[in-house]
Amino acid sequence: MLVAAVLAACSGARTPAAQTASTSPLYAKLFERGARWTFDVVQVTTAVRPPGPPTSQPRSPVTCSVERVRTIGRARVAYVTCTGAEDLATGMHPPAGIYAASERGLWWFDVSDEARAIRAADTGLEAREMIVSANAPARHVDWVQRRHGELEHFDIIDEVRGDARCATCTASVPDSPPNLAGYELCLRGGALASIVFFYGSFTRYELRYTAR
Repeated sequence: MLVAAVLAACSGARTPAAQTASTSPLYAKLFERGARWTFDVVQVTTAVRPPGPPTSQPRSPVTCSVERVRTIGRARVAYVTCTGAEDLATGMHPPAGIYAASERGLWWFDVSDEARAIRAADTGLEAREMIVSANAPARHVDWVQRRHGELEHFDIIDEVRGDARCATCTASVPDSPPNLAGYELCLRGGALASIVFFYGSFTRYELRYTAR
């Protein structure tokens, strides 16, 4: 439930806003049809309570490509598909999925939210759910909302790290330790550089994707 919540919350909803169908150099290659990345993948498992050392397990490489790019309203929408990992075939977490961009920034949607992504691209993408700002070098937003009868905390950190631009999107519920899920996406040279998908409570599980 929480994994689905973070993916829903850290993807764009709609709100009216002036936009143009422009793409920032920060993420330009995400909107080039045929752009392609191959990722080395490692699964990392870390005991949180009681604390313990992380263990790593290599997984098969993953190849992702921009299958289709559309201009919708005043935004652009790109469909990224991946092969080599069953958990990415559904497009439920980055690097796979649907990316949308306006002159303001970048948003991500899972493929089950395609209809919502198209509506949002046409009428305006919600600022608080933007993962990368085209105009600000650093940004931090968080909010709390009630979903499925419980309070959930959503947090997006967008920042420069050396020569990369990274966004970390997390959803959590107030358990002890906190039960959380989310992803970190880093861009370099306008392209995907790395992605970490994470979730867990007493044990933290991570899938780390690093572009070759």
